[in-house]
Amino acid sequence: VVSTLKIYGNACKIHGTDSGVCTNKYLPSTYSLDKNDEKDLDAIQKAKNIWNAEIPFCGRWIASYYSPCVPARPTSEWMSADSNFPFGRLSNDDNVDIYSVKNKDSWVEKSVTSTIQARIEMEKQKGKKHYRFYKNKDCQEAYARYFCWLNFPRCDDFEESLPMCQSTCENMFRVCGFESDLWRCEENIIDGEYDQEETGYRDDLQGF
Repeated sequence: VVSTLKIYGNACKIHGTDSGVCTNKYLPSTYSLDKNDEKDLDAIQKAKNIWNAEIPFCGRWIASYYSPCVPARPTSEWMSADSNFPFGRLSNDDNVDIYSVKNKDSWVEKSVTSTIQARIEMEKQKGKKHYRFYKNKDCQEAYARYFCWLNFPRCDDFEESLPMCQSTCENMFRVCGFESDLWRCEENIIDGEYDQEETGYRDDLQGF
């Protein structure tokens, strides 16, 4: 029996708001006659064609491994929770639009690229003692994976998004050579509910 493509109806959480939907459309098993056959080349290629079209950046680390929580509607309609709006709120600001899964993937890629570039420039100015990302492809990829997993969280069998494993977050800092007292893997971050203005997360990463 061919596996059924599912785009679940219940909302899953992205950045603390019920703004997502779980989907298995990027999994090869969805298109395989035998869902346990991990070497079904036709199913693998079909799934790859889909995630290459929709999540070409993050798909490399998501598509074949789990059912992600993806935007269910244009994010012009919502903004993430913060201290003033603990349950999130609607927004009319066109500047925060991520109209589709593909556009969110593109936003993630741009965010990753800009953060890495800023970090490398800072390291080059401060000198070899501060090198983390500079000339370290493993670190750069670990950060990209981390940011993708944070923005496209894994769904469980109950159609709810799961927090990132703390060990996954810690591995990124470990691969990049950060001392353990500089790791930022608090619960609000791995749950994807951090507020950048409150935590200063990206600024902290750039400033280590």
